[in-house]
Amino acid sequence: MRVLERCTTLLCVMVCAAFAQYGFDFMCMDDTIQSGTDLIEFRFRLENTGSLPDSYAVDCRVIDSVPGWFETFCTGGGCAEPGIILYDYLVVGAIDSFIKISVWPTSGYAVEILNLHIQSVAEPTLRDSINVYAVGEASIKEKNTNIHALQRITVNPNPLARVCAVKYQLHQKTTVRVSLLTAYGSIVWQTIDENRDPGSYEHVLDMSNLPQGVYFLKLDTMGWSDTEKVIILK
Repeated sequence: MRVLERCTTLLCVMVCAAFAQYGFDFMCMDDTIQSGTDLIEFRFRLENTGSLPDSYAVDCRVIDSVPGWFETFCTGGGCAEPGIILYDYLVVGAIDSFIKISVWPTSGYAVEILNLHIQSVAEPTLRDSINVYAVGEASIKEKNTNIHALQRITVNPNPLARVCAVKYQLHQKTTVRVSLLTAYGSIVWQTIDENRDPGSYEHVLDMSNLPQGVYFLKLDTMGWSDTEKVIILK
């Protein structure tokens, strides 16, 4: 009987010790409900609280999608669209506070629900997830369509392999800036702010040196902006 008790106690100690080796703490650093017109972001924090290094599978899932919206998530130095699993490696006590979900709404009021799921690779029973809510709001352009209906940026061709024409029309005299952004918000190309009269304008861009992927062209004027998604295919 005593031998059985010792074995049971030893087994319990071994199992408890094995589970104690791995652990993590996961939290959203922002309000889980965010709103915007151009870019909505949620930042997260992942900490290895165990006694051994571990890798974590990070999976972003769109629970309730909005047609035309675009989403990416980043962790462990990489970024991807929802549906692709990324991995984050942390030594004991390490913290990754650069995990984020980025959502680009298109137009009008709508709500998109996303879930970020974290799972330990070494101990798959350790997992956690957080739901976030991206709320798209009507932009100034949409609230004043009678004034800004002509101030829209267009790209042709799209998708493209090399060269494209970026066109826009101005309804009134204003300061203009045109920017080309990566899917993660980094500026690739940008014009100098210029005062322009009402009329049609065009920029020809050579994107042959850019890798395949999704980009965004953004037109900024005084108190108003418009964004167009651009896809480069090689």
